[in-house]
Amino acid sequence: MGIIRALKAYARHEIRCRIIEKIDDSVEGDTKTANEIAKEISVLDAMHILATSWAKVTAKCIQNCWGKAKFKTKVQDRAVEDAENVDMPPAPADMTENDFLQWVDIDNDVEIATEETIEEREQEIVARYTAQSEIVESEDEEEPEEPEEPNPVPIPQNADMRKMLDQLRIGLETKGFPSMEEFDTFAGQIRDFLRKDLVQRDITEFFAPKTN
Repeated sequence: MGIIRALKAYARHEIRCRIIEKIDDSVEGDTKTANEIAKEISVLDAMHILATSWAKVTAKCIQNCWGKAKFKTKVQDRAVEDAENVDMPPAPADMTENDFLQWVDIDNDVEIATEETIEEREQEIVARYTAQSEIVESEDEEEPEEPEEPNPVPIPQNADMRKMLDQLRIGLETKGFPSMEEFDTFAGQIRDFLRKDLVQRDITEFFAPKTN
């Protein structure tokens, strides 16, 4: 349980960072909420987030968690640290440590399985197919926009570089790149570096100025 909790903490921390990045990268007129952005995370994205997060869980954390469960090797005579306080990511700047830990554990009591009738399953499939058909029809009706002329010497912004990382990951996976773990580590370092480049924004910037 301690190992899973540490993994969840890193994963939630990463998801929160990505949501904030999407909001910061949004263009004028885009009013998507954090919940709406979170729902856009695909199963593949979630798998990559978990892989990156798992790489941050250290061997020391795993050893301490097993030690707390009374599984010790003969050479492990030292006192085992509290697994709940080992190998956890720091709380975000705008959250207290207690609030962050409560957020990590927010789904501990969520029901993860339920019984579903055949009729309910059929209704869900029909509703999903109908919704997808409407989306395809609306996309067909839209006229293609004329592409903008690129900058002769383009300087990629942080949002562009994050998109490049996502595209590179898809291309490497498709071609069977053998060192995806190393790539995930490198991509994580780049994302952390780009996050340091973000400037803390004043809360008043999110509100339109008053007009007479």
